[in-house]
Amino acid sequence: MANQWLRLWHDMPTDPKWRTIARASGQRIGDVMAVYCHLLVCASNATERGRTQSFNCEDVASALDVQTADVVAIFDAMQGRVVQDDTLMGWEKRQVAREDGAAERAKAWRESKKQAKTPEPNATERNRTQSERNRTPDKTREDKEKREAKASHSAFAPPDWVPVEQWAEFVQMRKAMRNIPFTDAAAKGVVADLEKLCTAGNDPAEMLTNAVTNGWRTVYPPKAGQSQPNKLQALEDRNRAVARKWAEENRESA
Repeated sequence: MANQWLRLWHDMPTDPKWRTIARASGQRIGDVMAVYCHLLVCASNATERGRTQSFNCEDVASALDVQTADVVAIFDAMQGRVVQDDTLMGWEKRQVAREDGAAERAKAWRESKKQAKTPEPNATERNRTQSERNRTPDKTREDKEKREAKASHSAFAPPDWVPVEQWAEFVQMRKAMRNIPFTDAAAKGVVADLEKLCTAGNDPAEMLTNAVTNGWRTVYPPKAGQSQPNKLQALEDRNRAVARKWAEENRESA
């Protein structure tokens, strides 16, 4: 029996909705995504694909080893965000009607490969290839620098919850690292790290500022990546607070 499949989209693990649903339900983001995966499977197995009437919170809680009330809270918080009544939102856009016919598609692809014939290279093509082989090292180096400069340009736009000013400073700092191109994939990786650390309660603006100050390729928790000047400043602030408290106590006793 052939396997039945459903599809995930590339930005599904980092979708900001999960943070919103987690806050609304009081549950962890990982549990929210796990419940959503069960919803996807339920909708895929439904007679009318995309419907969630057969979704059972108690069964899902047993599968995830969590409390049924936690699954119910997550499912309720998903209403209007990823579930509308008993229908999974965005199903028709992201999922195909059927996933069978793979054998026919593979057969058609093999037939097209058999029919396709690779033409013999003409004189112009041979001359162009020979010219590329005879290119000077300087020309090759110049092309390499152009490719690296192009790769360092990132058109990636971060989610709305990322502070704009600190992100712009971080991007400018990363682009200055000529030996480490700042591609769209690299930008998405930084946002993924930032979201993971924000889930633990860290401030995104502070982490981006620390990264710029220390010249880091990505972000780290403030406690793990705190620079020495910040520690000295904290010590000075504590000393001033002790001095103020001592002065206030002496005034009261006088």
